[in-house]
Amino acid sequence: SSGINAEYGHHLLEQECSSRVISNVVTQYKQVLELSKEALEETNSLNKRMGNIADMIKSIKSELKCVSDTLELSNVPKLVVRDDVTSEEYHTFFRILQKFTNSDESNN
Repeated sequence: SSGINAEYGHHLLEQECSSRVISNVVTQYKQVLELSKEALEETNSLNKRMGNIADMIKSIKSELKCVSDTLELSNVPKLVVRDDVTSEEYHTFFRILQKFTNSDESNN
């Protein structure tokens, strides 16, 4: 009768193993789907933000074009501005202008 018990024990072990595998695989696969969905949403959101950044940079470049044309025409690299433009803004602007001018040269 010990043979039957051993076989029964093996059967239970097999049953336990199969059940565990099914449960684990199903659970993990659901997690995979969920995480994939989240990752896709984050990717789309990121792409949208990158698109917005690209649009803003395009806008900055066209704004700067107007000013750099003015600066090229004048022999003094100086802009006449309203009183509400702070000197910090003014200097920051020129740093940005320089950055974009330099990057344009390296692109061409």
